[in-house]
Parts: sequence; C-alpha cells; structure tokens
Amino acid sequence: MEPEVSLILQPQTLIESEGTVSSLTLTLSEPPPDTGIVVRVNAPNLSEFDLTQAQIEGGEITLEEELQQELQTGLDGTRAPEVPGAVVAIVSPSGSWYGASGVADLENDIPVETDDLFQVGSITKTFVAATILKLVEEGALTLEDTLTTWLPETITEDIANAQDITLRQILQHTSGIPDYLTEIFNQAAIDPTIFLTEWQPEELTEFVNGLDPLFAPGESLEYSNTNFILAGLIIEAVTGNNLAQEIRDRILTPLGLENTFFAGEEEVNGEVVNAYWDFDGDGTLNNISFVGLSWAWAAGAMISNLQDLDIFARGLFKGELLEEESLEQMLDIRPTIDNPSYDSYGLGVGTIESPNRFWYIHRGQTLGHPSNMWYSPQDDLTYIELINGFSDDNLVRDILPPFRRGIADEVFEVTLTQQTAQITLPVLNDGEIEGEEIAIFTLETGEGYSLDPEAQTGTFTIVDGVLPEPTVSLSSEPELLIESQQTPAILNFALSETPTETGITVTVDSPNLSEFNLELIQVEGGELQLNSEARSLLTTELEQRVTQTVPGATIAVTSPLGNWVGASGLASIEDNTPLTPGDRFEISSITKPFVATTILKLVEAETLSLDNTLTDWLATEVTDIIPNAETITVRQLLNHTSGVAEYTDTLFGQAATNPTVLIRNWEPEELVQLIDEQDPFFAPGEGWQYSNTNYILAGMVIEAATGNNVAEEIRSKIFEPLDLENTFFAGEEEIPGGYVSGYIDFDGDGVLDNTSIVNPSAAWTTGAIVSNTEDLTTFAQALYQGDLLSEATQTEMFTLVDSGDGFSYGLGMMSFETPDLGTVVGHRGGTVGFNANMLICGIPQKMTLPMLIL
Repeated sequence: MEPEVSLILQPQTLIESEGTVSSLTLTLSEPPPDTGIVVRVNAPNLSEFDLTQAQIEGGEITLEEELQQELQTGLDGTRAPEVPGAVVAIVSPSGSWYGASGVADLENDIPVETDDLFQVGSITKTFVAATILKLVEEGALTLEDTLTTWLPETITEDIANAQDITLRQILQHTSGIPDYLTEIFNQAAIDPTIFLTEWQPEELTEFVNGLDPLFAPGESLEYSNTNFILAGLIIEAVTGNNLAQEIRDRILTPLGLENTFFAGEEEVNGEVVNAYWDFDGDGTLNNISFVGLSWAWAAGAMISNLQDLDIFARGLFKGELLEEESLEQMLDIRPTIDNPSYDSYGLGVGTIESPNRFWYIHRGQTLGHPSNMWYSPQDDLTYIELINGFSDDNLVRDILPPFRRGIADEVFEVTLTQQTAQITLPVLNDGEIEGEEIAIFTLETGEGYSLDPEAQTGTFTIVDGVLPEPTVSLSSEPELLIESQQTPAILNFALSETPTETGITVTVDSPNLSEFNLELIQVEGGELQLNSEARSLLTTELEQRVTQTVPGATIAVTSPLGNWVGASGLASIEDNTPLTPGDRFEISSITKPFVATTILKLVEAETLSLDNTLTDWLATEVTDIIPNAETITVRQLLNHTSGVAEYTDTLFGQAATNPTVLIRNWEPEELVQLIDEQDPFFAPGEGWQYSNTNYILAGMVIEAATGNNVAEEIRSKIFEPLDLENTFFAGEEEIPGGYVSGYIDFDGDGVLDNTSIVNPSAAWTTGAIVSNTEDLTTFAQALYQGDLLSEATQTEMFTLVDSGDGFSYGLGMMSFETPDLGTVVGHRGGTVGFNANMLICGIPQKMTLPMLIL
C-alpha cells in the first residue's frame, strides 16, 4: 500500500512588511524508502515568496524529470566537437541540476562525471582576492598599501609606477601593468615548450620588465594577469607562508572544500580530467594534460569541481566568508572598457547583466580548460561550467533559458527523504500596497504515494502591513478557593483574534502569587515567561560575568513562572566567534552526578550494591595502592567519606614543573597510581573530604560491574533515555561539532591561553563530560524531581553528610541553604579553563540554574 502524504501550512496570515516566514510541512504516513519519495506541489502564487531564503529539512526541492531531460539535451546538443567533455551545475532554491556530457579521457573513452576535477583558470583570482581581504580583516595589510610596501626592489624596480600602485588597483586591474601572458603566448607561437618550463612567480613578472604601462595607476581598467601574480607574491610576503597554504587555511578549510587544490603547490587528491586543444591546427585534438600550471600560478593554477565552486560562490557572495565591509569592497565595481567577458569588475570578481538577471561572475581559461562561475543574488542562483576543450561556445546561452522556464512553472517537486519534511519560505516584501492576497499550495497526484483527502491543500492570507492589535480579556474562576482542599484557580485569557505564529506576550500583575502552589501550575494555549524586569536583571548579571579573565558565559533559568537563556562573550577568542546559548562546554565535576546516577541505576538493576567494597570489584593492582580498600564502600566513594587521597594534588603539582602531563593520555589506573604511598585523610566513614579519586574509582567499578565502557553505560542509562543530544563523554566518544575553547592565564603573563590541548583523560569520570545548558536543565529536572531514579535510590542520593564547609553532600550531589531560595541542590564544577554550575533552587519551586563559564 502506498504511503499517504499530507500538507499543513502555517501561520495562516503572512505580513509582507515583516517578511513573515511561512512553513509548509509535508508528512508521510510511513517512513520513505532510502531513495526518497518525489511529491509534486502546485503553487501558482510562488512569486509572492522570497525563494532566495527558502530552506528545507527532511528532503530537497528537485526539478521535474522533464526539465532535467531538457537540460541534459541542451548540454549534449551545445557541446561542440572540439569539446570532449563538459559538466554544468545550476543550483537554486527552486531545485538544482548537475549535468555531464562527453568524456574526461578521449584516448580511453572514459565518461566525464559531475564530480570530476577540472582546472578552473582565472577563477583562481577570486580565491586570491578573498584571501587578501581576509588579511585586511586581520589588520595584516591594507588595500592602500603599494607594491613597494611589500615587494623587494628586485621585483618593483622594473615595474613602472610601483611606488604608486596599490593593492586595490592590482585586484581591480586598474594598475596599468601590462599582461605577462601576452609575452608568453607571443613566445609560445615560436616555441610552445615555454609552457613546459617550471616557472617561479618572480620570473613571470620579468616578462613585463621595462614595458611601458598601459595607463597611469587608477586612470583606467584593463585585465592583466600580472596583477594577480603580484597579489600572490604580496600574500607570501605578508604572511611568510606559501600562497597555497594561505588560501587553504582561510578559504578551503573553513568552507569544507575537499576537492579544491592549488596545482603545483600541493598534492591534488584525485585525477584531473584531461585537457585537449588542437594546438597545431591540424583538426586533431591534442592531449595537453602534461602541461603544468606554474605559468599561471596565482592568476590561474587552481583545481576544483562543480560542487566546491558552488559552495565557494555561495559562501562568498552571501556573506558567509567575508565580513560585510570586506564584501562591499570586493563588490565595489568599476565599468570595464572593451571587455567582452565582463560589464564591470570589482576586486577579483566581475559582473555581467543579462536580460533576466544581474550576475557576479568570473571566467577562467587555461590550455584546454575553460570555466565559468556565476552567481545571481536576485535568485540565489549559481551557474558553474567546466570544460576540457578549447571552444568559444556559450553553454549558458542554451542551458539557462529552459531552466528559467522550468522553475517559473507552477509545479515544483520535493523529494522526501524523511517521514516529515518542512519547507520555510519568507513572504516577499515588494513595497507595494496590494491589499489582501491569497497564496494556495496543493498536493498533486504522483507515483509512489496517495493524498490525504483532509490535508492536500492549504492557503496563506498575505497582507501588506501589521494587523490591528487584538484585545485581550481576563476572567477567573471559581470565586472561592479553599486552602485545605487545595482548590485550583483558573485564569482564562482570550484574544479578540488569532495570535501570530510568534504569539503575543501579555503582562499580568499578581501581588499575591505566594498564596499558590506554583509547583503544580499548568498552562494550555500558551506558555509562561519571566517578566521583562527579571530578564533584564539576568542579562545584566550575565554580561557582568564576562570579564578580561572570563571570555564567555551562558546561563539558563527554568522556573514555573517562565524560562530564560542567555549567552555573552566569545566561544573562541582567536576567531572572535560569539558564544551562543546552545554551545557546549566541559562541565567538569558536574560529571559526578552522571556517574553517581549510573551507579544507582546499576543498584536498581541489582548489578551491584552501595555497600560493596573496592575489593569486591577492582583488581588487586589497584586496591593494593589504596589503604583500607577492603572496607571502603561504593557509597563512601560517592559521598566522599572514603578518606582516599586526592590524585589531582599530585597531578597539578607535576604540571607546575612539567605542563605536558596535562596533554598526555591517561589511563584510569595511572591516575590512581598518583596517590600511591599517600596516607588517607581518615578512616573510611570517619570524616568528609572531597576527593576526585573517589570518582575515578567509581568509574572503574562501573566498568568492572558491567564489563562495558563507562561512557557507553552513562549514554545508555542517562543520555539516550533523556534524549540529551548535546552531551558527550570527552575522550571516550566522538563529539560532532566539538565544543567551545577554555581559557586560563597559564603562565601569569596577563594573556589568556587556550586550554583546548588539555587532555580530558586526566579528568575521566571526575570531570570529562561535555554538555550545554539545555541538556543540563533536562538532566537536573529529571534527576532531582524523581523522573530518572526510583524512590529508594533517590532517597539514597539525598542522604546527606555534613561537609563542615557550609554545605552537605549526598551521592554525587551537594545541598546548601540560602536566605532567598531556601534549599539548593546540585553540583559545581571547575577544570582547566572552564567553570560550571547546575543547581535546583528553592525546592519545591523547582527552579533550575545551569550556568557554564569558560
């Protein structure tokens, strides 16, 4: 039986002036196959939406099969005989297409593929210009620096006006410097082997030595490859590093471009398609793949493929790679003169205006490899074209028109790869007053699915401006509340019309709120929020925590009267990356409640007992180190009444003279050996002393009792049941996306040092877990409100021992009293570069306060 698909639209009203984001949710009655299910959607009013901002989760928008075939036919028919192979990518929010035609290798008749590597020629210039602008952002140079600022006299002395030519002018081709390639091609007409020479960049500049300038610097614009040879030399002079490595560090690696390389400067992973050119005009294509690219260097030596160039173009022109000011400088264009390739040119990027759209582009041409990289900000559309034969054919002329006609159709297709997919589309604000309009979306029949008759069409109402504010009313019942019967009070809020998708916040004054049991509060049709004064105070408190020695902090507050989460400062000082509320931190000793809970879950399963001793579970090579091991119980480990010495005293004592002990990988048994021959603090059960060694031993007990890795035990018993998607055991499992950097002034020089090199194995089950405020809130509420443990083991956890330091300690949890909030339970943590708190305050009000600081 075919799965049934349904369509739900929300919100009902879209406001143009606010760019309201619409949501289209497509749901299948059962999971789709691995190949997905293609669903057709009719949308005659799609022009009312900003397709450049379209996003989809759970699927992808695809082109209709007929359009894909038309595009392939266009590519096959346009490719000229002198072009053995060509690949094209057209990527847009309305659907994308990758096409290939012909062969990558004529001699062996190997078909060209859409992910094949090609020489991209002068598209290299855009990479070089972006690298220079990244250096400008770092303050390493300025666009007004001249050639003589950075290059040695051996290069500049024979370049006319070198002392006046700026970096901006070489990137925009307004320097007036002649093109060295003109001289190379003139010589190649007599001696083609010139292209086989292994050229140094400085040698390429010598081709223009003594030549008259084309014009005075800044007085005109004429494309000259020499400009970018000089730009590459400046990058190396400024950084003291290889040009290819600088491009990789600043562009290729950040954008994840795994198939882009600088030929001749680094190893190319994979085969580059062969290059062909009828060099001698005899009508036969010559394979010229043996020609290197040192003659092109920073003007055109890069290798890439369709996918990477699309990512690069989007990352660059959509502002993800450069800061706003840098991108504005790059796109500050100047009209070209008698240049058929570009209407105007900025810094390493040209423009062209077609009848239908404006494009940022760069073309490329090496011996046998023409290329095009075009991006239209109007449609968020990229067009990439890579060819392995010399030709003047214009593929874009024959391929884009059918694509444009196809995506203007009223029907689009969505390939559902998950059971539920969501498309978000902001309504387009055209600035015109049009009154109320209706946008309709309807599912159409197709192969492999049926339609839900109750949810196959939906409509949006589109209005120009904000609707009138609704009126809110309040009523309460019953009039009489009886304390002894705990009569529930009901407050009814009613709006005169349906609220917007984001909701409407209503402020309520309630001076007698203390008369009610807030722990049992329930809300339907809305949610409680902290009032603006409380949010302001919390924001101020958070910002004050970020100081010269504390780069960043996140705080989350969860209470019956509303929640608040905030972040301030930096996640990375080096990259100036702002901290966000969802960022992950090392939570150090908050690891201990996770370990204690895991042991209590094993107690519930009767795998072990809190009264088991160390010698019941641990090997003699471990217990022989520990005085009283035969009488120390698991309970005493968890509540710090074992008397076992503190291994971190020895560890940090060693680190004071040899910091590398914090970098090496430690086994738990090695950490225990650090207390060898140390006297206990006291006899087991005769006192209280916090000791991290207790929890190293507790972790070892878990592994001995289960025969399993401790991280896997914690994951199966806590992380997975509570759906903690951002909590990981560092050093024991992979952490997708990593976590924020920690900082501490290690050497006392007043500068914070990044502690990311510290090995988490030195903390293991005392403090190696990584999490964020959201997950810690979930864990704290489940743990301390009795949702994670049975009543019996919860009672064991809350059986407290007086520490003698103003707080009490249970099994992996501490408790103390405050004047304002009453009893506070939870745990604190501190490690090299991180501090953390996870607290529930004012029980039974149940307010959680996870706080993470680096």
